[in-house]
Amino acid sequence: MGVKSPLALLFLATLAGYSVAQTIVATTPPFVAQLYVPNIPRPRHMLLDLAGDILVTSNTQSRVTAIRETNNGNGTVTVTTRVIVDGAGLGLNHGIAFYGGFLYASNPTTVFRWPYTPGSFQLINQNTRQTVIQGIPSVQGHTTRTLAFDRQGRLYVAIGTQTNATPSPHRSRILRFNNLGNQFLPIPFGNGEVFAHGCRNTVGLGFNANDVLFGVDMGADMLQRPDVGAIWGDNPGDDMLYLPTDTSDFLTAGLYQFKVLECKV
Repeated sequence: MGVKSPLALLFLATLAGYSVAQTIVATTPPFVAQLYVPNIPRPRHMLLDLAGDILVTSNTQSRVTAIRETNNGNGTVTVTTRVIVDGAGLGLNHGIAFYGGFLYASNPTTVFRWPYTPGSFQLINQNTRQTVIQGIPSVQGHTTRTLAFDRQGRLYVAIGTQTNATPSPHRSRILRFNNLGNQFLPIPFGNGEVFAHGCRNTVGLGFNANDVLFGVDMGADMLQRPDVGAIWGDNPGDDMLYLPTDTSDFLTAGLYQFKVLECKV
């Protein structure tokens, strides 16, 4: 059996095709992981497009790379990669999403999109780029802007705190943008609906099969206790946030306060 879930493997990226041995991935311990793609500097978010290609953002190269796997029929697969978005000068560093024929990617201040056909496996014409959201606060603090779409086509954009652990206006939030196809672009970030507030730095966002949104929130650094000293290495741990779009599921909808109030983890 070949590798069926490449998203669970370690991605590092390349620009050439090569063969790797197939590995059985167990569903019970011991689990198996293998190097899948080497040499993409600091890969961040990944998504699987509708044709089965894996799209990966690079934190240092301002690129989106497509990864394609071909079964050789002899116990190996050939893995080929290709840069499909060359964001030179844009500072793309984290977020990626696909919806309605467009590929979305983000830098600290802006969300962009390009027309994209899943499986095309070719460099996208940069002249087709559109600016979707602009004016995201970027002074100090966390610079990644995580992106996710729900089934209704609403775009969710996460922005982390400006400082380590101090809430600040317009930060530590997830904003939601509606009807992107019916608005004049670009949309000011301040026009988004505050969907959740108090999420310190939600670097992972994803919907499950029931269209329920979950987030992975990064805990604060530099925490100290008088009895044991530094505790930021393992306490508090990074949390999985439950982010229902149905506000009836919360006593105080959308209020997180760094996972203390009304947050289901």
